[in-house]
Amino acid sequence: MLGHYLQIALRNLRRSPFTAFINVTALALGLVSFVTAYAVVGYWNRSERQFANADRVYVITASLALRDGSVSTGVMPQTNELYERYLRIDFPEFEAIARANNWNRESTLTAGDRAARVIALALDPEFLDMFDLPLVAGDRSRALRDPTGVLLTASAATRLFGEADPVGQAVTLGGNLIDATVVGIVGDIPDPSHIGNSASASLNFDLIAPYELYERLRTAVNTPANPPPAERTPAATDAPAAADATNAGGTPSEAAETTAHPAASATPPPQPENWLGGYCCTTYVMLREDSRLSLAELNARLLDFGLRRVPAEQQQMASVEIGAVPVNGLMVTQLNAQLLGGARGWLSITTLLFALGTLVLVVACVNYANLSTARAARRAREIGLRKVIGASRGQVIVQYLFEAGLLTAAALAVAVVTVQLIAPVVANAIGIDMRLTLFDGAGFWLFIVALLAGVTLLGGAYPALVLSRVRPIEALRLGRMRIGPRFASTLLVGAQFAAASFLLIAVIVMYTQNEELRRTGLGATSDPYVVINNFGRVTGVQNEVLREELLRVPQVKGFTEMGMTPWSDSVNLMVFARSPEETTALKTAFANNVGQDFFSTLDIPIVAGRVFDREHNDMQSDEPGAQQNIVIDRTLAVELGFGSPEEAVGQIVYFPPGMGRPAQPNEIIGVVESRPLFLRGFGTNSNAYVLGSNFTNPIVRLSAEDVSEGVAAIEAIWRRLAPQVPLTRRFMDDLFNQGYETFARVNQVFSGLALFAFVISITGLFGMAVQVAGRRVHEIGVRKSVGAHKGQIVGMLLRDFAKPVVVANLIAWPLGYVAAQAYLSVFIQRAGLTPVPFVLSLVITVLIAWAAVGSQAWRAARVNPATVLRFE
Repeated sequence: MLGHYLQIALRNLRRSPFTAFINVTALALGLVSFVTAYAVVGYWNRSERQFANADRVYVITASLALRDGSVSTGVMPQTNELYERYLRIDFPEFEAIARANNWNRESTLTAGDRAARVIALALDPEFLDMFDLPLVAGDRSRALRDPTGVLLTASAATRLFGEADPVGQAVTLGGNLIDATVVGIVGDIPDPSHIGNSASASLNFDLIAPYELYERLRTAVNTPANPPPAERTPAATDAPAAADATNAGGTPSEAAETTAHPAASATPPPQPENWLGGYCCTTYVMLREDSRLSLAELNARLLDFGLRRVPAEQQQMASVEIGAVPVNGLMVTQLNAQLLGGARGWLSITTLLFALGTLVLVVACVNYANLSTARAARRAREIGLRKVIGASRGQVIVQYLFEAGLLTAAALAVAVVTVQLIAPVVANAIGIDMRLTLFDGAGFWLFIVALLAGVTLLGGAYPALVLSRVRPIEALRLGRMRIGPRFASTLLVGAQFAAASFLLIAVIVMYTQNEELRRTGLGATSDPYVVINNFGRVTGVQNEVLREELLRVPQVKGFTEMGMTPWSDSVNLMVFARSPEETTALKTAFANNVGQDFFSTLDIPIVAGRVFDREHNDMQSDEPGAQQNIVIDRTLAVELGFGSPEEAVGQIVYFPPGMGRPAQPNEIIGVVESRPLFLRGFGTNSNAYVLGSNFTNPIVRLSAEDVSEGVAAIEAIWRRLAPQVPLTRRFMDDLFNQGYETFARVNQVFSGLALFAFVISITGLFGMAVQVAGRRVHEIGVRKSVGAHKGQIVGMLLRDFAKPVVVANLIAWPLGYVAAQAYLSVFIQRAGLTPVPFVLSLVITVLIAWAAVGSQAWRAARVNPATVLRFE
């Protein structure tokens, strides 16, 4: 029987090779999307398998939300240093606890007369009990347990020591502040893992130092030899009642050395422990081998831990929910925090990826069903003959599903080979090697079998059922007949274009948001900005000296400073109130710590009042409750309830009381246009600016007319001022591209899926056009016989073909609106959600539909009425 089915299937494929090719191609496109989603998710799920204790290791998460609902970080796999301290006390089930802190991505490491910039990572010794990192040289027993010993990667060792043996060599961190010894070399860490230097790893490093050494370095960095009068650094952690989400959900601050512990000239009074700020670390815990604590029980214990440990005063300001995720889920949790705002429940990057892959696959299956139904009309005589000689409905269904299975198997083979071919490109681009998942054990082959069966049923069930209902007498009399209800093909095409329209709306919104960030963030000026990493205690170069030198360069048009690197993933938030009472409504804004000439250098227009200048005493005071001057943007002025920017100037707003400090007044001295320099705000989209000092991020504005000469001048001045320290400088638009890279990849994914969906939908619409044009030949002949011309016939057919596309767009619009709002809410500066993406999607889909069916419409319009009507 199977041989008979195969013979009939091959005969039908030979009779209509073009239709078979279209079906296989469309199914292959859908299957490529789904298999790719499976391979990527499988890659994430395989992470950390190479470590023996990974199944017992968890990462502590935190979720902070202000009580007024204005800001929510979502679930972020980061903590501050309080967590480690109290977890050791409250959880005897933990065999080991360790912190990881990427404290500086441009730390200066010196060995003799050589210096290099390295990514510095601080780890607690117990980290190596959880993750047995591969040491290719050195003494594992000393690694992280010697408070003066550091580990290097092979590439960092080569930069510093050349071909010499680095183990036992002396190095200096922070300029000449801390001496250390190289005790080992870390080899390459196999993927997939969040540890290492692959493109998908988040815990990058060139140097690993014990946490104790990092703390000594931090103390040395922030304790000047001759302490000046205490200066308050205007970070959100210093603001009374501020909700500091520093680095929430992102990478640690590159200026952590200067912001971790502000210097003080006298012992400060005891302050309440701040559980709302200083999120700098990833905290790992490892259960004991005999522990029976489940993940659900662990999360319940951690939630109670937060309620007990976070002071009641801080819980009144914000809720803090503490939990844990298995370490092999860390990569997904980090992506959720970055792309989805730390979404909870069923929504995650994995479900979203599978949903998108499934959407395109369903479009392909619907397309197959539509084309097969159109083709089935020509097979009515064959089915009629088979039924006359005794074939049952079940045998007809099995025959047609067998043919669908053959096409699906061919498409699946093409899809798997395609994914294999594109895997190296994907690995080079984003560090995800899908080849590790493909053909990996029995699970992959079960997935293939299930996918083959599912797609066969999804694509072939409808045509098989309608074919099985063909009446032999009608089929043998007419030779061909209408299969299924008239609206079926229209409904199938509409479903395809609804999915394609949804994806197209997403692509347009993402592109619009990207352009909005470029317009508002990078500004309208064509002048490039160069951001220099300079920590004066290490380099010996003070920013004021650097300013004076650079401003003499003809190509330099401005110089200013920032507390954090522009477009980094760091987040500092400030909370404001119109009065000092605790019951006053709060407004949250992004805190920008800036230097002199910031607004003129970055070309941010002044709307009202003035900005910081050297003629006024705008520097902050360290005294509790002392008033300070601030500049706000237009958006914050509106949120605070001022009728106009001019009305806001001179008004007092407050950091509300809390953390053992009184309410602090802030005088608004000016209002500027809204312009972000960071991507995410966790619910806020306004900015406040405070004047600080001792920054690590000078920003130089160069003339667009002579960029190369300007860059050469900067490098020459740096070599003269700091000959032993390599210059680290980047253009601001490069920093933007780096910060937006993950979102850009998501945009590319949506664009690719939208393209697949459109290609598949076009083939489906073409199949419907063939079917409908053939069905309406008699009608067209009658219309032409009573005077209709070709243009009218073509217009009528195009209108009819456009109707399901228009309806599909109307169905996709609400879903597209919800998805667009969710995506835009991640950013601090959001493009307005206008009707443009929806109308543009409608126009594009209708034009594509007309282009797909135009040839069939014109062919139908050219029918000769006499030829059609003489047989009636």
